[in-house]
Amino acid sequence: MRIRKTVVLAAAVGLLASCMKTFNPTETPVPCTGTSCAVSVAITVQKSPFKCDVDVKPQVLDVSGGLSPKTITWTFAIKVDGNPVPLPPLPQLPIKFDPNANGVIKGLALSGNTISGTYYRPGSGGNHYGYGISVDVAAGLCNLDPWVVD
Repeated sequence: MRIRKTVVLAAAVGLLASCMKTFNPTETPVPCTGTSCAVSVAITVQKSPFKCDVDVKPQVLDVSGGLSPKTITWTFAIKVDGNPVPLPPLPQLPIKFDPNANGVIKGLALSGNTISGTYYRPGSGGNHYGYGISVDVAAGLCNLDPWVVD
């Protein structure tokens, strides 16, 4: 019983730690100056042995240019063992923003294999909004932590 509690506690600490991260992207921010911004999320899964690759383009979306509000749409393409599959039924959305995005990115909604939300520019720019993408596919968890910046 003690081991089970330790494993659950370690998983909870890991999940919380992934939500609060330091802005240190490996890719150059891609500007979105229009009123609609597209983000593609490709998830490739191999069942045995389990392997999962998540590719988000762009990994850093720069919404500082142009007018606000902007609609951001994430389109998911998932393949398991080379076969396309739909986004699995979810108890919650597979995108979770850090707390500093409250009031800035609103109204995340799922429709088919896309999730859309609205970005509202705050009073000042230079902000970094980290988010996590987590999808439970083929009995394994696939995740990545990209950014939206303004």
